[in-house]
Amino acid sequence: MTVLIFLGGGSMDYRTMYEPMAREAARLAGIDENIFVALIHHESGWNPQAISADGAVGIAQIVPWAHPETNPRNPEIALRDAARWIRKYRDNHDGSYEWALFCYNAGVPFAETHAFVPQWELDRYVLPILNHAAKMATPTASPTLEVEMIIGTPTPVPAHVGTPTPTPPGLLVFLAIAVSLLFRKS
Repeated sequence: MTVLIFLGGGSMDYRTMYEPMAREAARLAGIDENIFVALIHHESGWNPQAISADGAVGIAQIVPWAHPETNPRNPEIALRDAARWIRKYRDNHDGSYEWALFCYNAGVPFAETHAFVPQWELDRYVLPILNHAAKMATPTASPTLEVEMIIGTPTPVPAHVGTPTPTPPGLLVFLAIAVSLLFRKS
């Protein structure tokens, strides 16, 4: 049996503590703040001591052996470096955040073996992050605006790859959002 004892009268609110730092790192790196905040939320839930089953460490879930030049246990350094990597991956793939997130999650060597972001990676990683970011950007948006923000336009694959990136399943996303907005309680 495990017994948890909390001293000090409350739990640590990591998001309140680290979100401003993440937004600053995103601004300095020149990337979308909401996408970066959604990425960090998805990766660690803002916990700077998070360790994944795959060995990823810290608030940005950095794999130490893949990035020995950084300190994944220091939130300020980890957020700064993660934001810079997202910028680099995005810039190396014609401005695509889909590709940047794929590279961040799967690793550049693995991602570069693909002509497009695989559907399974879109479904379980990329789209949840982009959808979370879109909701932060437009909390009171109309259904049409929200769908446009989530679906966007097809992201071109880098010229050296040669096959276009498939568009996410737009009609299903539109219907799901439209239904949820129609039945949302005010």
